[in-house]
Amino acid sequence: MKLAEEIANVKLITDKEEIKKLKGEQLKTHLLAYQMAGAPGLNTINTRTRVNEIRSALLAAIDSLNAGHWRTDVPTLGVQTEEGEVFDLERRRK
Repeated sequence: MKLAEEIANVKLITDKEEIKKLKGEQLKTHLLAYQMAGAPGLNTINTRTRVNEIRSALLAAIDSLNAGHWRTDVPTLGVQTEEGEVFDLERRRK
């Protein structure tokens, strides 16, 4: 599967505890998915950035999303909860 297809199939997790559990390629793919969704503050972060910095940047993006500072045009798959909300990036392509 091509990387672009893989990123398009990622369900964007906004549960901070779940983000903390991501490792390796899953974490890096999620970073790219957040960037694709338009999350602010990720323009200086890339897949070669240290894992702790990627995780911190994603957690800050989630806080910013939950505070209403940015929105994604990706349709949601559920009601937002304190645990997080899941977005389906595949719908963005249609």
